[in-house]
Order: sequence, then C-alpha cells, then structure tokens
Amino acid sequence: MPGLISARWHPAGFLEGQARLGSGRRGEILASFLQSDVQSDLETARMLLAETAAAERLVALALEEARAMEEEAPAAPPPRLPGESAAAG
Repeated sequence: MPGLISARWHPAGFLEGQARLGSGRRGEILASFLQSDVQSDLETARMLLAETAAAERLVALALEEARAMEEEAPAAPPPRLPGESAAAG
C-alpha cells in the first residue's frame, strides 16, 4: 500500500522495502514481504504496491458508503413495552 510502504533499489543492488512513518505493524509486515519475496523483481514489486493500493481505495470507498447509508437511515422508533399500543407512543 503506497501509504504504508515504499520500495526502491538499494545502492548495493537489492530491492529495499521500507515501512513509512506511522504505518505501524502492517507497514513493517508489507515491507518485509516486499523485500524478501519480491526481491530482484521491481515490476512485481510495483504490481504488488498497485494492487494493494487499489484494495485500500475499495475498502475506503466501502466504508464511506456505509457511513453515508448509516446517516441516511431513519432513526428506529423506541421499542414498545409489552401491552403498550402503537397509539400510546
């Protein structure tokens, strides 16, 4: 996820994945995976970053949509007590 990690060629000749500041454990895990499992293949690293960024955008969009739906939903009426009629409300 571009917001969590970055990738670059190290001067020594290997692909280096780095967690970005504030990315926490997720950034560390992704950077570690990128550095170890996608080593020497910059195109695969770029594809991984692009795919995870797309997934991150979809999740953000879904959360935004859920919040909007929640705001639009009418408030539920208070529950009735046993024996209480609808007109008493």
